[in-house]
Amino acid sequence: MTSLCPISLEPINVGVILSDGFTYDKNSISKLLGVDKLEYNVGYEKLTKSPYTGEDLICNKIYINIKINSGGGKYYKRPYVDNTGYTHEYDDLVKNIESIISNRNTCYYRNFDYPESSQDQHYYIFPNKSLMIMNNISIRKDDTSQMFILPKMSDIILKPIIYSMEIRDLFTKKFDSNLIEKLKELYKKHEIEINENDGYFQTIVYRDIDLSNVVINATRKSDIFYNCNLSGAVIMSDAPRTQFNYCDLSNTIFINGNLIGEELSFYKSNMEGCKFTENVKIEKGISWILCKTSDEIVEEIKRRGGYNVTIGTI
Repeated sequence: MTSLCPISLEPINVGVILSDGFTYDKNSISKLLGVDKLEYNVGYEKLTKSPYTGEDLICNKIYINIKINSGGGKYYKRPYVDNTGYTHEYDDLVKNIESIISNRNTCYYRNFDYPESSQDQHYYIFPNKSLMIMNNISIRKDDTSQMFILPKMSDIILKPIIYSMEIRDLFTKKFDSNLIEKLKELYKKHEIEINENDGYFQTIVYRDIDLSNVVINATRKSDIFYNCNLSGAVIMSDAPRTQFNYCDLSNTIFINGNLIGEELSFYKSNMEGCKFTENVKIEKGISWILCKTSDEIVEEIKRRGGYNVTIGTI
């Protein structure tokens, strides 16, 4: 079943969802706002009321509705959209947000703050009403947009950074199943705290270590570097959704990497003299749009928490 845009009453080509829970065709919203190029996850002052119901909107941002654009996907009992455009079961989504809030202090090394919410920490979720209608799901009275406040990362006393040739050597190798176990042994040897990182791959947080001037091959999606010296390092592999929190990334070189995803973070990391090869991709916010200029890259790194941001390309 094809969803129709509530404004044009034509089939939706590219769906964008507003905080009223309804999905509109991207071109219709562009015309409504009088903008040629609509940006996702960006607030628009004119967007105060629902174009469909006329009711006040809880927020004035526009999000891509991924499930509508892909034909709806799996069946949901109560589909809700988070502020990245993904659809989840309502109960699962709320549990995840509550878990983020409750784990904020224990998982102090992880930055849960999305780049476009770094100032106010507002996290919105919306009922995916268009998807509900497509799949004949009854819309309940309590299917309304909700706002959560995510705690910001708290500053803690950082521990001394350990220089270990054994640890440095591990990061020069390609990632394999034995690397984490070897790293755990070395962490215990040097009395480095071991924190589990349950991202896309079960691993540990790379923390309190000196990797300066190392050619790093052992990185994977969703890695976390916390309080590490990476100055002058060369990061060879992809680093999507990777976090560099409280790190020294001065004169670090990123090669052939995809620095994308809402989790990507440079929180309180020194980025002076950082360099990127031309094929490194950096996403603007949670927009699915890549930075095209050095100025855009600088602003994006700042938005994701970096400071002393001066960059170059090689």
